[in-house]
Amino acid sequence: MPGFATNLVRECLRIRPDDNVTIFLYPHNIPLAEDISRECFRVGADVNLSLYTDRFYADYMKLLPEDSLRQPSVYCRGLTELSTAEFWIGSVYDPAVYRRVPPGKMAATDEGETAAHLAASRERKVRSLFVALGQVTRPRAKAYGLAYAAWERNVREASSVRPDRLTADGGRLAKRLASADRVHVTTDHGTDLELSVHGRRAFVYDGVVDDEDVAAGALNASIPAGNVAIAPIETSAEGTVVLDAPQAWAGRTIRRLRWEFSGGRVTTFEGDRNALALRNA
Repeated sequence: MPGFATNLVRECLRIRPDDNVTIFLYPHNIPLAEDISRECFRVGADVNLSLYTDRFYADYMKLLPEDSLRQPSVYCRGLTELSTAEFWIGSVYDPAVYRRVPPGKMAATDEGETAAHLAASRERKVRSLFVALGQVTRPRAKAYGLAYAAWERNVREASSVRPDRLTADGGRLAKRLASADRVHVTTDHGTDLELSVHGRRAFVYDGVVDDEDVAAGALNASIPAGNVAIAPIETSAEGTVVLDAPQAWAGRTIRRLRWEFSGGRVTTFEGDRNALALRNA
């Protein structure tokens, strides 16, 4: 997908000749990673490919104890300290590997990865782009009950929307939110959500990390994109959130998830077996 790679490199992360680019990938993403690296070379940037595999991930999670997983990897930290831009393409080919990982180890590796990447990337203003097309695999479609061809087409088409179009559409919506006081969201399926947006800033997630985003510390983007988010504030939210549409998580499908809020905090976390696994993680 040379045209897609050109968009990612030149429009989304706006790679420059002085950039050091790291591309994180799995074997099924090699062609796309090669297209991205070619475009980076055409700009004049340096590139490193960091390859993972399903077996590597499985052994890493199985053989290392939780205490080791909590420690930041010197390689991950080093790559973040050397990189000025990073592409994250997908994840494991078969998500069944996640079902063999105890929740405690999933939580531990999240701690280690956060410690390795977050502070260094913020300090050095490393631009980052997650490419969701790399997650589209037949084993993942089977695990989550998706029609592979339709899913692949949907993600590919959504990933190909021009960033400037998303920026323009998102800007118009953000402007409306900036002048609003309250938002009321309803659906035919029972959603009834009302909240105040008074004095809160709207952020446009258009799949682009530009100079304005870097200055604001918004260094991470994803493709497909097209979201507008409201800046969080201290809240005293009360009520119940019920997710009754299937949610894909770690090789599992969560079909029932219920949170109760009191004083702005989650006080009850209930659901089916997979929801409880998420709670444990």
